[in-house]
Amino acid sequence: MGAVEFATVPMLLAYLLVLPGSGQAQAPPSDTTVAAVDSVGHSTIQTWEEDLWLTLLDRHDSFEGRFSDEGTLKRFTDLMDSKNLLDVLSFRFTPMESYDWYQSDHGFRWMGGSVTTLDLASSVELKTAVPLGGPWNMRIRVHQTSGAGADGSTVRLRFVRDLGATTKGFLDWHMDPHKSGADVSVGGEWRPGRAKLTAELTALDFLNNLLYVTIGRAGFPRGDTTIVYNNRPMALRTSGQVALSDQVRLEVYASTIFPSTVVVHDKNDRQLGFTQDESLWYAGSLLEWTPNPSLLVSGSITNTRAHSTRTSNSVAAAVEGYDLVERSTEAELFVALQATERWTISGSAIRAWMPELRDVPDDPTHDIDYLLKAWFTKLDFAFTGRSGFLGRAGVMSSNTRVPRGLGTMDVNAGDMDDEFYRLRLNVGWGFVSTMVVIGSAYDYHPGGKGRIWGTASGRVIASW
Repeated sequence: MGAVEFATVPMLLAYLLVLPGSGQAQAPPSDTTVAAVDSVGHSTIQTWEEDLWLTLLDRHDSFEGRFSDEGTLKRFTDLMDSKNLLDVLSFRFTPMESYDWYQSDHGFRWMGGSVTTLDLASSVELKTAVPLGGPWNMRIRVHQTSGAGADGSTVRLRFVRDLGATTKGFLDWHMDPHKSGADVSVGGEWRPGRAKLTAELTALDFLNNLLYVTIGRAGFPRGDTTIVYNNRPMALRTSGQVALSDQVRLEVYASTIFPSTVVVHDKNDRQLGFTQDESLWYAGSLLEWTPNPSLLVSGSITNTRAHSTRTSNSVAAAVEGYDLVERSTEAELFVALQATERWTISGSAIRAWMPELRDVPDDPTHDIDYLLKAWFTKLDFAFTGRSGFLGRAGVMSSNTRVPRGLGTMDVNAGDMDDEFYRLRLNVGWGFVSTMVVIGSAYDYHPGGKGRIWGTASGRVIASW
């Protein structure tokens, strides 16, 4: 991807600016009505896609930084332990809560939980929409996350232009405190009938060469390292949501970062450094069936693949080269039944596969052929409603196995081959448009310390 793709950004922006307006702008309406209390609601995998996309936009804040030899997905770090995956599943919003979140343009939500004595894994999101006059609106998104794979924040502005009754065009700007990590996107949204289709083209790190090469050569260098893209990273992101009938709904997400090449070297000597080739794609789909307002059944599958190759620029650079393939696949079955107006029973069964293959040509003793398999189950009994007391009690299980490469990954507290069972209780209070929930958990660890304190967690959701 080179100058031709990069030039599409200003071309499409100019098209949006000169196209005749379609009327006066208002704050963008919600996509659909939030599920009423007499309905069990809907599920979604949009949170999975959104979180993954943000980690790709903000790789500077990932574990050990943008060019860590831990790879792109950062799944196995020395901050990770065998209970981490269970904790993440325990803390996250329910599929129905996430679906409702994406139907509104204004809101705040936070989730967090204790992962160690001193550390809290958390996620904060804030969003709003502002009319700019004419056919233009601006949407603001702020997202901060802290966990084993990343610790940072993103701020995104989306300038939206109405192009007709069913079509919008937009320009996204991801503002990064690491200026070289800023990203810009152009795209469109189309709503034919009961479907919503979105596509966008993104120039990742689009200021990088300007800062390191053009301005750096003009006498304003910073630090002792130069980063230059020989082949700029471009990404295509697509999504589709469609109601196939009154009872069946489909979500599909597919994105790719086209192959790119970046050279990282000493600012005074190009030979003292390395060259890295990178590419990535991910895809996910969810099929939902709601035969009546009280029953929801959904199945989903997601897949992510990242490939990076690092080569030393010279023998003097003393950089270990490698070819690394990271892959994550997850399949989930989710069922929710609204037994009464305020009581809901839900359950999940999740199967995950996380292989990692690393080939080190100059030192085969550092080769890695690793596979983590995980099986999770979750059963919840929830007391909910528009307002008043909220409660949730449930049981969870986590069974992780390492059939290949046991002991070769640098994770905390030994190997990931482990087993946990968890009892949890959440209580809180709901207002008309806000809910606050806190929770605790008690674990049984058959292969370790037996019965142990699990974790504490909380969630806050507000919309307006």
